[in-house]
Amino acid sequence: MLRSACTEAVTWPPLPDGTTPHVAVNLSLTTLDDSGLFEAVRATLVETGLAPDRLHLEVVETRALRDLPRVIEVLSALRHLGVRVSLDDFGTGYSTLSWLHELPVDRIKVDRAFTAGTTQAHDERRQRTANAVLRGVVGVGRELEVEVLAEGVETADQLAAVHAAGCLLVQGYLLGRPGPPEVLRALLSAPQG
Repeated sequence: MLRSACTEAVTWPPLPDGTTPHVAVNLSLTTLDDSGLFEAVRATLVETGLAPDRLHLEVVETRALRDLPRVIEVLSALRHLGVRVSLDDFGTGYSTLSWLHELPVDRIKVDRAFTAGTTQAHDERRQRTANAVLRGVVGVGRELEVEVLAEGVETADQLAAVHAAGCLLVQGYLLGRPGPPEVLRALLSAPQG
């Protein structure tokens, strides 16, 4: 999967602002426990020619990591190589702040449950809580110099709410749905206007 993602991403054209899009790959627990992870990533980057900073590896917070010190060592080595590391589904798993403290990450991806909660008009308490959590995570990210991305943005109201909370990076169906590589290539190559 890593090789396929990197092979595809290397073909993507630059964005109108001159930046190049990145590709994100989720790391399973089995993959994180694999002693060959670093070498597999390094070799794939060399083989495909993808710039390391265009690869984002996403780690789902979990208490099931059996060898946390080794995982931290591998993720640190990958970051040193130039690969970016994201903590995915932030806020819903085990010991969230502990993971943020322990794992070397470049980005926090706030779980879609909080994004959905920002516009829960029928549940004012949930709405206040979701907005407060989102503002808090954005503040922590700013202090730690870690990007914060809101997952699951599906409506214009949710986009406005996460922006109001200070979160400028978003993903979700409002912006696009998953699809085959040729659809993404066509979007990236389409004239802007």
